[in-house]
Formats: sequence, C-alpha cells, structure tokens
Amino acid sequence: MVKTMKDFPTNNADLKFYKTMHEHIGEAQPIGANNTCEHPFLVPSPDKTLCILPGRIDVARHYMRTGGVEGAKKSYNKLLSSVQSFGRYMFNVSEYDLVKNLFASDDFQSAAKSVCPADKQMLDPFQFNFIIQIPGQTVAMHLDAPYFWGASRFQFPQWLLATMKFSNLFQDRYVDQVQVVGYLHKWNDSKRDGNFVYWNTEDQKMQSIPPTPRYGVSVDGAKVLHAAAAYQPDTEMPFLDKSKDNLLQYQGEDKWILTSDGKTLSEYTTDDLRVTIVYRARCFATEEEIVKFRDMATGNGELLTLESILDTFKEDLIKRGRLTRGQEISSLDFAFMLMDEYTTYPLPPNAIIPVNYCMLGKLFPQTDVVFSKIC
Repeated sequence: MVKTMKDFPTNNADLKFYKTMHEHIGEAQPIGANNTCEHPFLVPSPDKTLCILPGRIDVARHYMRTGGVEGAKKSYNKLLSSVQSFGRYMFNVSEYDLVKNLFASDDFQSAAKSVCPADKQMLDPFQFNFIIQIPGQTVAMHLDAPYFWGASRFQFPQWLLATMKFSNLFQDRYVDQVQVVGYLHKWNDSKRDGNFVYWNTEDQKMQSIPPTPRYGVSVDGAKVLHAAAAYQPDTEMPFLDKSKDNLLQYQGEDKWILTSDGKTLSEYTTDDLRVTIVYRARCFATEEEIVKFRDMATGNGELLTLESILDTFKEDLIKRGRLTRGQEISSLDFAFMLMDEYTTYPLPPNAIIPVNYCMLGKLFPQTDVVFSKIC
C-alpha cells in the first residue's frame, strides 16, 4: 500500500490532506519573493499566498532550540531537514479494506482498548497515516493533535490544540484517544537506532522501544509525550528548504527519489527507510457518544470559536501576570507566548548542555560568524 500511494510530502505540508477552518490565529504575513518565507518559523500556506506557522510549530521550535532527544548541537538548516519526515494522512479509514481488517482484528482491538479508559471502551477510528524517515531524520518529541468536544484539527492549527491540552484549561472537553504505531520496514538493526521513546512514568524518565518489524506500540499519544529517536543519526542528509515542495516519491523496482521543487536531491531503496503505520481512534463510552461527536464535528453541534479559545488563554495569562489587560501584542508573539507558557516538553535527558546553541546564528545573524565555525 505504501508503494502504491507513491508520493509522500513532508509533515510540514500536512494541510495537503485536509482543510482547517483557521490555518492561523492572525500571525499570517504576505509571502515573499519566489514564494519564500524568511522568518525561521513561518512556512508557505497551502495556497502559497501567506507565511504562517506550521501546524506543529510547537514541536519543531522545541526541537530546534534543544536539539531533540539527543540534544544535538547542529545548525538551523541541518535540524530543519532532520525534522521534516515524510507522510500521508487518511481520514477515511473505512475505505481501505486492508487497514480496516487489520484494525478489526482481535489482537489489535485488545491492544487499542487497553489504552482507553475502562469506562470508554467504544473505539471510533478516525485516522491512519504512514510516516517515512530517510537516514538522518527524526520524529521530534510531541503530543499527538488532541480532539476536544468543539475543537479539532479541522477547525484550528494543531499547535493550538496541543497548547490547549497542555494548559488544562479545556480538560472538561478533552476526548480520550489511542494511537498504535506499527513498523513496516523489514530491517532489524539496532545500529540504525530510530527507537520509539516516550515519557510515561512518575519520574518522567525516558523509556525506549526498538522499531522491530511487524511489532507495534500503543499509547494515548495526546497524553503521553513521545518521539522517534534519530534514524541513522550520523548520516548527512540533503537540505530541505521549508519554503519548497519536498517530496519522497516511489519510482518502482524498490527505488525512491527525494525531490525539492522537482529537483532530485537523493535516491534511496526501500531498505534505507524507516516506515511506520499509525492508527488513531477516539475512546467513547457509548455508540451514542460517537454519533454525537461526529455530528458536532460536521457542524451539527456547538463548536468553539477561535476568539473564545484565545480569550480563555488571555484571561489565564493575565491571572499569571504574563499579560496586562489591554496590552498590545502581535499574533505571532502571542502564539510564541502561548507555547512558552504552556507547552512543557522535556529537555534532552542526557545532554550536559540541554540547549542547541547552534541555533543562535539563525536567530541572531550577527553571531553567525562565530557559531558557523563551531557548528
């Protein structure tokens, strides 16, 4: 099925697979010359008219600033390429018989339901996707996009939904879910790394599971912080410009090519790739709840508004002393304030210096002459 789908854009371009009511919270800027976005954390909108925060800017920004699980000390360009894994998202699970039958099997159902709360054992499958990493790439530390009664990725940017979950301000609307990650590659080589790592213990120590072929891991990915450690981390990979259309494409005869705006950057075989399938389902108490949620999600119920969500955050930030009532702040700065205040991703567990100082050259160009020599 992976080879049949053929084309896999980067996760930076996830809006190619669905539409969201609000692509941004107001931070959008006119796109620059040649459809480029100069700001280090803005990317072209799907229609190439604006520069907006990517859906998982919370993930990418933390990764850039800390160097990820490994605490890497690398330049902006190198980490930008490493964090842009490839994938496809499918929200019509029932239309894929192979996947539907897999998800319906007793073993799979048992594993999935073991993650759902005991009083919410009705599964509502809503998505599966493929994630492909080329050598040198990672899936950075993250929470999966949460679902709330009245709010989902079809209404709001994923980073805002993640911030809502971290803040606990919308917990009464949170919908439990389960994620099962399965490994489709055939190689079984610990030297390649790419382990599934997660934080789910009281002491918040990182746990690690190897990506064994045909095995799976089940978690509530919107509650449990998780990542994929760098796959073949010492590999130098091509630069992937965030403003360009980067694509991993199957060519047949077990060969793949990596292109950027149509220009071939590199070639791979299937064995070179780390390939996963991800299943996601919501957990409900009854079938009636499933129907009610689906009706609400299609507009037959009360949806949260962007204004009400942002106002809730503003009131809380005022209580915390981070904002004053009536204070002027740009939408971009407000977005970063929300992430800095609420999204608490762990620091690299084994890094002596848990900050990626090599990013400073990008954020403060006057220092680039120094950091370019050591990074």
